[in-house]
Amino acid sequence: MAIRSFTHRYISTLKPEATRRDIAEPGRTGLWVRVGPSGRKIWVYRYRANSRIRRLRLGEFPAMSLAGARIALAQAKATVENGGDPAEQAAEAAAIERSAGTVKETIDLYLRSDWVERLRSKAEVERALRRDVAGAWGARKTKDISRTDIRRLLQSKADNGAGVMANRLQAYIHRLFEFAVDEEIVAFNPAAGLRRRRKEESRDRVLTSDEVRMFWIGLDRCSFNAGIKRVLRLMLVTAQRKAEIVGMKKSEFDLKERIWEIPRDRSKNGQMHIVPLSDLAIGILRSGISESDGDYVFQSGSRHSKSAHLTASAINRALRMNQDRFDCMAFTPHDLRRTAATHLGRLGTPRFIQDRILNHADNAIGGVYDRYGYLGEKRAALELWEREIRNIIGDSEPIPARLTLIKSQDV
Repeated sequence: MAIRSFTHRYISTLKPEATRRDIAEPGRTGLWVRVGPSGRKIWVYRYRANSRIRRLRLGEFPAMSLAGARIALAQAKATVENGGDPAEQAAEAAAIERSAGTVKETIDLYLRSDWVERLRSKAEVERALRRDVAGAWGARKTKDISRTDIRRLLQSKADNGAGVMANRLQAYIHRLFEFAVDEEIVAFNPAAGLRRRRKEESRDRVLTSDEVRMFWIGLDRCSFNAGIKRVLRLMLVTAQRKAEIVGMKKSEFDLKERIWEIPRDRSKNGQMHIVPLSDLAIGILRSGISESDGDYVFQSGSRHSKSAHLTASAINRALRMNQDRFDCMAFTPHDLRRTAATHLGRLGTPRFIQDRILNHADNAIGGVYDRYGYLGEKRAALELWEREIRNIIGDSEPIPARLTLIKSQDV
């Protein structure tokens, strides 16, 4: 069938044959259609560059319509007229695509860079990027991550009761892509301008002594498992962070020496932290160990519990769903840590000892050179807090009016 030019109907009616065939559009337009034995139809631009016949694949019919093929043809012709070679450019673009870094590779580069080295929260940033970001997109190309991908990841985090963590993760992702822009891995930052998943307000919720008793007794009325109850009690007794408690491994503590050593790779500020254990804390830990047959003290309730621990979001969710079990105003797990610190201050613990119990980074010049661990002082303060808790819940000896610091001789 003789035709003046390609039409949609003509291309649609072309039948495959035993071998591939290339059909030129009449009029020397340079547009060809390649029909394969399978019936696939590929638009091809055939042209001359540097005294050689060159071919450029434009797209596949019908995904690329005849009109779309003509637009692509015009763009390729303009490149040739300006002295370029569109097939060579396409090959270079394909090579760049093949070598483009994955999200995991970009994270690895970022974590080795000076963008992260000086961050106080380096360990927390690394955990979040490897767990949440590489966990979701690790094998994908960094340049292919869209604004929608980021928004969905953050919303999923917020929907699981971790709205504040979603905000932190958003900040970490934003800075990761700023690094990627600077390194020319991506052309722009897809996280720029995203709204926060949750509005944050400065919290000052501290449980009174009466509320501490309501919390302790109320836990026994809650429907969640014993492991979650132990985590919450340990937050109050030790004043440590929820994420560090849920991930506690049996190898990290010594009940004989009465210490818990949080390694730097699990510590928020990236520094190893020694927590003295009171009798109350040891009792809670012994109960957890007796029920655990894996590496973690607080194992997950999943089928893979031996290799997984309770998550911070599980603690948040359990407490939020059981607030009616406590005869007091609503509170969060982090409020328990703040409560412990506040009561330590009320009992006379100096602020700098509180900071060492809480493992707050001391970036002052004096703090950088002061390597004394204050283990004895921390132990004295936490044992005083233990006696206060026992007194509040009806099982204690009288409480001293002020804290008497015991200087550690072996730190």
